[in-house]
Amino acid sequence: AAAPASAIAGSYGLLTSSVTNAGPGVNPVTVVDHVPAGLGVAAAVASGGVCNVAGQTVTCVVSGLQAGQSAPVTIVVGTAAPGTYANTVNVAPPAGITDSNPTNNAASASLVVAPVPTPAPAPKCVVPNLKKVPSSTAKKILKLLGCKVGKTKTAHSSSVAKGLVLKTSPKAGTYAANRTISLTVSSGKAKKKH
Repeated sequence: AAAPASAIAGSYGLLTSSVTNAGPGVNPVTVVDHVPAGLGVAAAVASGGVCNVAGQTVTCVVSGLQAGQSAPVTIVVGTAAPGTYANTVNVAPPAGITDSNPTNNAASASLVVAPVPTPAPAPKCVVPNLKKVPSSTAKKILKLLGCKVGKTKTAHSSSVAKGLVLKTSPKAGTYAANRTISLTVSSGKAKKKH
């Protein structure tokens, strides 16, 4: 599923999609987004995955997605000019795996970029879902989206690797500009005491 929202020219917008493993097994899934011309890619993250940016093409590989689970993929884009930007996202199973339903491997939506209104709207802080994103990348994205990065604390997790975000406080949403966002980052599995 692809779900871009709206943005104002000269600001950052989000292209958000969700990839779901329909099963039956656990396999890495490749997500490819050819970001429309006129938008500039500032950052890209996938929960539980790694993203690479080459020009207008963002490729993310999401690993460890159990059957029935979903993972968000978020691309932060710069918006220079007003207009409607059609965005399409495609997913592909790993080589050698046959997809039982290839008809659900693409989704599209349009990002509407509005001209700057007069008077200009109050700036906002936008917090996307950053779970399982490297903490350094999460901090960069929060700053791009008008937020102030607050305290970072750690907590043990048996399911989220060390250095990846467990949660944000407050949670994903839109807030007043410069809202302080705290991160809880995984310190890995708790060490067993003997």
